[in-house]
Amino acid sequence: MAQTATDTVAEVLALTCSEPLGEVTHWTGRALAQAVGISLRSVQCIWDAHHLQPL
Repeated sequence: MAQTATDTVAEVLALTCSEPLGEVTHWTGRALAQAVGISLRSVQCIWDAHHLQPL
């Protein structure tokens, strides 16, 4: 079953609030985009809409 836009937003928000795998300390927009399978710009739009800023 295909993921809806709401599911994608929820996944981005959940990952943003979790610690990334490996030795990195925070998610970058590019890493998050790759993990979810969307564009960097989409991640940036979701972060902006929810008043989130990368560290």
